[in-house]
Amino acid sequence: MGFITADRNQTILLGHCLDDFVEKDAKIRYITAVIDKLDLSKIYARYSAQGADSYEPKIMLAIIFLAFTESIYSTRKIEQYCKKHMDFIYASCNLKPDHTTIARFIQHNLDQMKDLFTQIILRAKQKGYANFKEVAIDGSKIRSASSKKKSYQESKIERYMAAIQKEIDSYLEELEKEQTLERKEELDIRVKQLKDKKDLLEVRRKEVKERKEKITKSYRESHQINIVEPDAYMMDLGYGKGYSPAYNAQISVDMGSQLITSPDVIQDRNDRQTFSKQHQNIEQTIGKPEEERKYITDNGYGSYEQLEYIKENKIDAYISYELPSEEEGTIKDKIEKIKVTGRKIKKEDFIYNKDNDTYKCPMGKSLNFYRRENNKSFKGRKYRTEGCSGCEIKSQCLASNNKKDKREISLDEKEYLIDDMKTKIRQEEQAKELFQKRKTSVEPVFGNIKQNMRYDRFKRRGLAKVNGEFALVCMAHNLNKLFRIITAKFSKTLFYFGSKGNNIGRLNLIFTVYGNRRHHEPNNYLYA
Repeated sequence: MGFITADRNQTILLGHCLDDFVEKDAKIRYITAVIDKLDLSKIYARYSAQGADSYEPKIMLAIIFLAFTESIYSTRKIEQYCKKHMDFIYASCNLKPDHTTIARFIQHNLDQMKDLFTQIILRAKQKGYANFKEVAIDGSKIRSASSKKKSYQESKIERYMAAIQKEIDSYLEELEKEQTLERKEELDIRVKQLKDKKDLLEVRRKEVKERKEKITKSYRESHQINIVEPDAYMMDLGYGKGYSPAYNAQISVDMGSQLITSPDVIQDRNDRQTFSKQHQNIEQTIGKPEEERKYITDNGYGSYEQLEYIKENKIDAYISYELPSEEEGTIKDKIEKIKVTGRKIKKEDFIYNKDNDTYKCPMGKSLNFYRRENNKSFKGRKYRTEGCSGCEIKSQCLASNNKKDKREISLDEKEYLIDDMKTKIRQEEQAKELFQKRKTSVEPVFGNIKQNMRYDRFKRRGLAKVNGEFALVCMAHNLNKLFRIITAKFSKTLFYFGSKGNNIGRLNLIFTVYGNRRHHEPNNYLYA
């Protein structure tokens, strides 16, 4: 048995080019084809004719797009890949830019990523890879680059400032006694550093004070500000991960293709006021639909203000409010189930009677109207029982600190909006199917970003920068999706041609579409 061998020092008569070392169906070929179609005039306009030569923006984008689609976010790692990995060598045209150059390019062009994202998604729409007739919206918390240790309450900032002032006074005393010029210079530098730190803390103290005035009273004392990254708010990361400085990342996804249509990053801790913004972003990105587009969300988006927005703009929205179970049977069965499970009695368990303007609890007691309120936090009517003593499920209904021994129910003047939405999702047969599709469309996209792409923390600081960064990550998700959609479609085309005989014209077509990039039109199949 012999060996197939070669001499690495042997000179090749007919030289090779980079194109020969990359597979013809490689993802980097698709990425370079996409970049060739993009309008990069705004990026090119930032370069001056004076000074040293810069790396071609198309080459830099090819490197960065490929890196992000492969879940590589460290610019030092990208630099190493550009020296060792053939696809990256192909993307960089073997120019091997260093990590500083790559980082600087990303930093200077983060504000352009949303525009590039939009161009790619519009291209996908134009080519028919998605119809965007059913769009699901969801949000998820992503940790900020800054540490939780840098988040302080106002009282802690004040204590920190007092400690710094004490340290400054100590250095100033030492400075008065010091005779050595070199030591005096050291002390001056240290005093200046401490004063700068104290000035920053004073700015943050004023900011946290202003923010506390705008939030709910019960949260004011515990409110914190991150002194390094004030844009990042303390948020509950969910799933037992606790609180950390974070942002609320929002995406809208075409439910048929799982393509992200509108990425956004906000500072709100919940999604209650975000539907209208996402709706406007979607229509701004992919345009208003020729026929009615359906929007599907969870009930976290269903505030009264957003439901009014939906109604006023005649939007075909489906918000997944929990409906009363149809399996509980009679009232007696329902009470027995409540007793067995030991669950708390919810407002949904009370039945409202419009004719006599009363509520009835599961045990049959009436809650009568007793007061109307019209304040900033609540506008509507209040109802309560005459008394709940002796009720066998009272512990599941009343709070432990309820001294009046009466159950109260609030009826907001805009609650009919929720009732209308519940009626809609109860009556329309497609509602249940849409909610099921939502679970397999938008939620897996966040799973892909956070788990498969290993992107669960922002790398840059500040709301503007993380918005650009998130658009880049979502663009990487879309590029991966589109590449799979297109290659799957092309594989079917090859199968079709191969199954119909040996027609030379067809074989030539396949070769032309899928052939060597040096001798044929580059990557035509990617936009077929």
